Formats: sequence, structure tokens, C-alpha cells
Amino acid sequence: MNVNEKTLFTTISALVNKEEAHLKSIGKGIFWMPELAIGYLLARGILADQLNIFGEAGIDCKREWNLGNGGPSDLVFYKEGDESKAVIEIKLRDTLDSYLSDYKKLARLEHGNYHKYFFLICDVFTNQEDGRIVLLNSYTDVANEIVGRQAGAC
Repeated sequence: MNVNEKTLFTTISALVNKEEAHLKSIGKGIFWMPELAIGYLLARGILADQLNIFGEAGIDCKREWNLGNGGPSDLVFYKEGDESKAVIEIKLRDTLDSYLSDYKKLARLEHGNYHKYFFLICDVFTNQEDGRIVLLNSYTDVANEIVGRQAGAC
């Protein structure tokens, strides 16, 4: 399985920004949305754009799949007969320890068979370096990209 990471990140960012705009229109924000609902939103959007993201059709997604690395993974994209998988952990406004737990769970997956992604939606402080983000970016085992810094109303 190949992953066009730029397209994956762009798709995720567009999905979340669109949902944030919708939620703001009803007086809420992205932090009002449960993490499970965000997982559904991402899975649906990524599967809809699978040809651009994975370069092929026939990709499926399983949520809460225990891959033997310390607990179930939020989203796992796979194709029958292909050992390679794209694994996404999602965190929504939680503690640094919780972020690190999922981040390290991803890092424990074998490098050859897994494309690993950590997706975090958290509140950020403007004009300051966020220590949580700096620490997470220091880990090199997992692909990550800061795709946007937006404040969300809860």
C-alpha cells in the first residue's frame, strides 16, 4: 500500500475545517464533537478519496483494530492480500500523557508494514511555542505535519 501523505494531510485538514465551519454555524466548535465522530468523518472522507490518497481502489477501513501494539488503533486502512496498512491515531483535546501513549503505541508497530499517522486536534496558544507540539514533533517514528492552527469554540 502506498500513501500520498500530502494528499492524506490535505484531505484530513479539509474535512476537519469544513466540519469546524459547520459547527461554528450552530454555535459550537470542533471540540464539541466526540472523538469517535471525528474518526467516522475521517474514515468516510479518506475512503471517498482513496484513489488520490492510496493510488488504488479496494481499500477498506476498520476502526478500533488491535494490532498487538498496546491497544486498539483508531483507524486502520488496508487492502485484502496486502500486509501493509495505514494506521491513524486520533486525539482530541486531551492530556500530554494521553497524546504520548497513542504516539508511542504507533511507534511500536513494525516499520516495514505500517504507515503511521498521529492526528491531534488541540487548543493552541497564539504567538507562543506549544511545548506539547514541540515534544510530539521530536518523535521521528511517526509521520506528522502541522496542518493548521485554529482556535475552536467548545
